[in-house]
Amino acid sequence: AREGVPAVMSGHLAFPDILGDLTPASLSSYLLKKVLRDRIGFRGMVITDDMEMEGVLNGTLDVAVACRLALEAGNDLLLLSHSPPSQEKVWQALGAAMRREPGFRAIVAEAATRVLAAKLRLLGPRGRDALFPDPDRVAAAVPAPGAAEFFRQSAARAITLVAGERVPWRPAKGERVLLCGQIDEFFHEGLVRWPEADTLAFSYEPFYTAEAIDLERVPERARRYDTV
Repeated sequence: AREGVPAVMSGHLAFPDILGDLTPASLSSYLLKKVLRDRIGFRGMVITDDMEMEGVLNGTLDVAVACRLALEAGNDLLLLSHSPPSQEKVWQALGAAMRREPGFRAIVAEAATRVLAAKLRLLGPRGRDALFPDPDRVAAAVPAPGAAEFFRQSAARAITLVAGERVPWRPAKGERVLLCGQIDEFFHEGLVRWPEADTLAFSYEPFYTAEAIDLERVPERARRYDTV
């Protein structure tokens, strides 16, 4: 609060030692209201991480239901980045709930007021075009110039060297390499760089636990390789 931070993102991380269960922080009124708002005194906007991620859905929640829970927990903005049909479904569901339930409408109104106040404070000095952008000019500014390089640099800085000094990885002659993961794009990019590598895919769901079969087969397979 003292630093004037305008917004924070609530993550889909579970803190069972604090909450007693696997409720993600993004759906926790205790963490967002009691801790962030009341104890820390944060008065800016709270925006969720993507609401179509398994970290918040965990294979059980509908996206629209999760979005409602996020607003009720104390988020002001919902991030939905995957598909327009999902966004439309959430829009319709939450709009209907607002019309039907005055209490929920009040929650959304409080969040919207906080967002509008931030827009006026941050964008107001830039003039009317900043507050009411011309949709026909969006393509000229999105993505912003230099955005691709910014994200490449962010990705590079996010790499953490755990052991050794071989980054980027260049396998030695005869070195056995296994690409182990959940995402098809990971395997595609990995095989472009290390075409001799083998691959092992394991399930992305459930999110907070691992399938018993994966707990057995992944370590067993990994033991046969020099690098995983």
